[in-house]
Amino acid sequence: MSDKLEFDVAIVGGGIAGLVCGVRLAELGVRVGVLEKGEHDRYPCNARFSGGAFHVCFHEVNEDESVLADVIRERAGNAATPAYVEAMARDTRTAVKWLKAQGIKFIKAGHEAWRSNTLAPPLVAKPGLHWEGRGGDVMMRTLTAKLKEARGTLLLGTKALKLRMDGAKCVGVDVEQGGQRAVVTAPRGDMRRWFSGQLRHVAQTHYIGTRENQAAWRSHQSWRWFAHGNGSGGTNCRAGPFLRAFAVQGRDAQ
Repeated sequence: MSDKLEFDVAIVGGGIAGLVCGVRLAELGVRVGVLEKGEHDRYPCNARFSGGAFHVCFHEVNEDESVLADVIRERAGNAATPAYVEAMARDTRTAVKWLKAQGIKFIKAGHEAWRSNTLAPPLVAKPGLHWEGRGGDVMMRTLTAKLKEARGTLLLGTKALKLRMDGAKCVGVDVEQGGQRAVVTAPRGDMRRWFSGQLRHVAQTHYIGTRENQAAWRSHQSWRWFAHGNGSGGTNCRAGPFLRAFAVQGRDAQ
């Protein structure tokens, strides 16, 4: 590993949020590196272990946006950030459509409508972790291949240690790989040159729950120039980083 690596955008964490964001940026011509501390190609993450049902508060993702927004507000109460509620009600279907376009397979895994978009093949209904070769694992391997195909870089065994700040601007991150220290830099500094008016949609993450203060801290300290996954899986209520990738559509990119 070189003691200095350079990307336009560095993404800390190779879960579903990190890989989706990385693939989408690479599709738009951004030189992106995804830093993942897992050392093997099937590194553990919640997305591999999840049941794989994409829904909005147990409602089918293609329901009317106003219905989805109402049910989110009903479930979350005062913890719901209005802009995030709107984004989740609007963009979850776009995320699922995009995943399907990448070749990721979905099936209807039960009679309930909210199971209509479940990753295939579904998990085996028995005790224990039986995730290898199941929907979540297949999705992660597919996204990894798509990242490589789009000329993005996945750095396995790479643990982020500390952000490098230049005043209020994040210009790099110290990492460790195989016991050696290195620096990943983003010399251009500001992602805004690639996103026309959509920086906040990509760079901020909001949670429906009680962790908004922590999320806001992450937003201002690390997400402004470095995407940061949180390991939550993103298929239920904590899908902020995952959904924000879909604010960057072709119509929005410069």
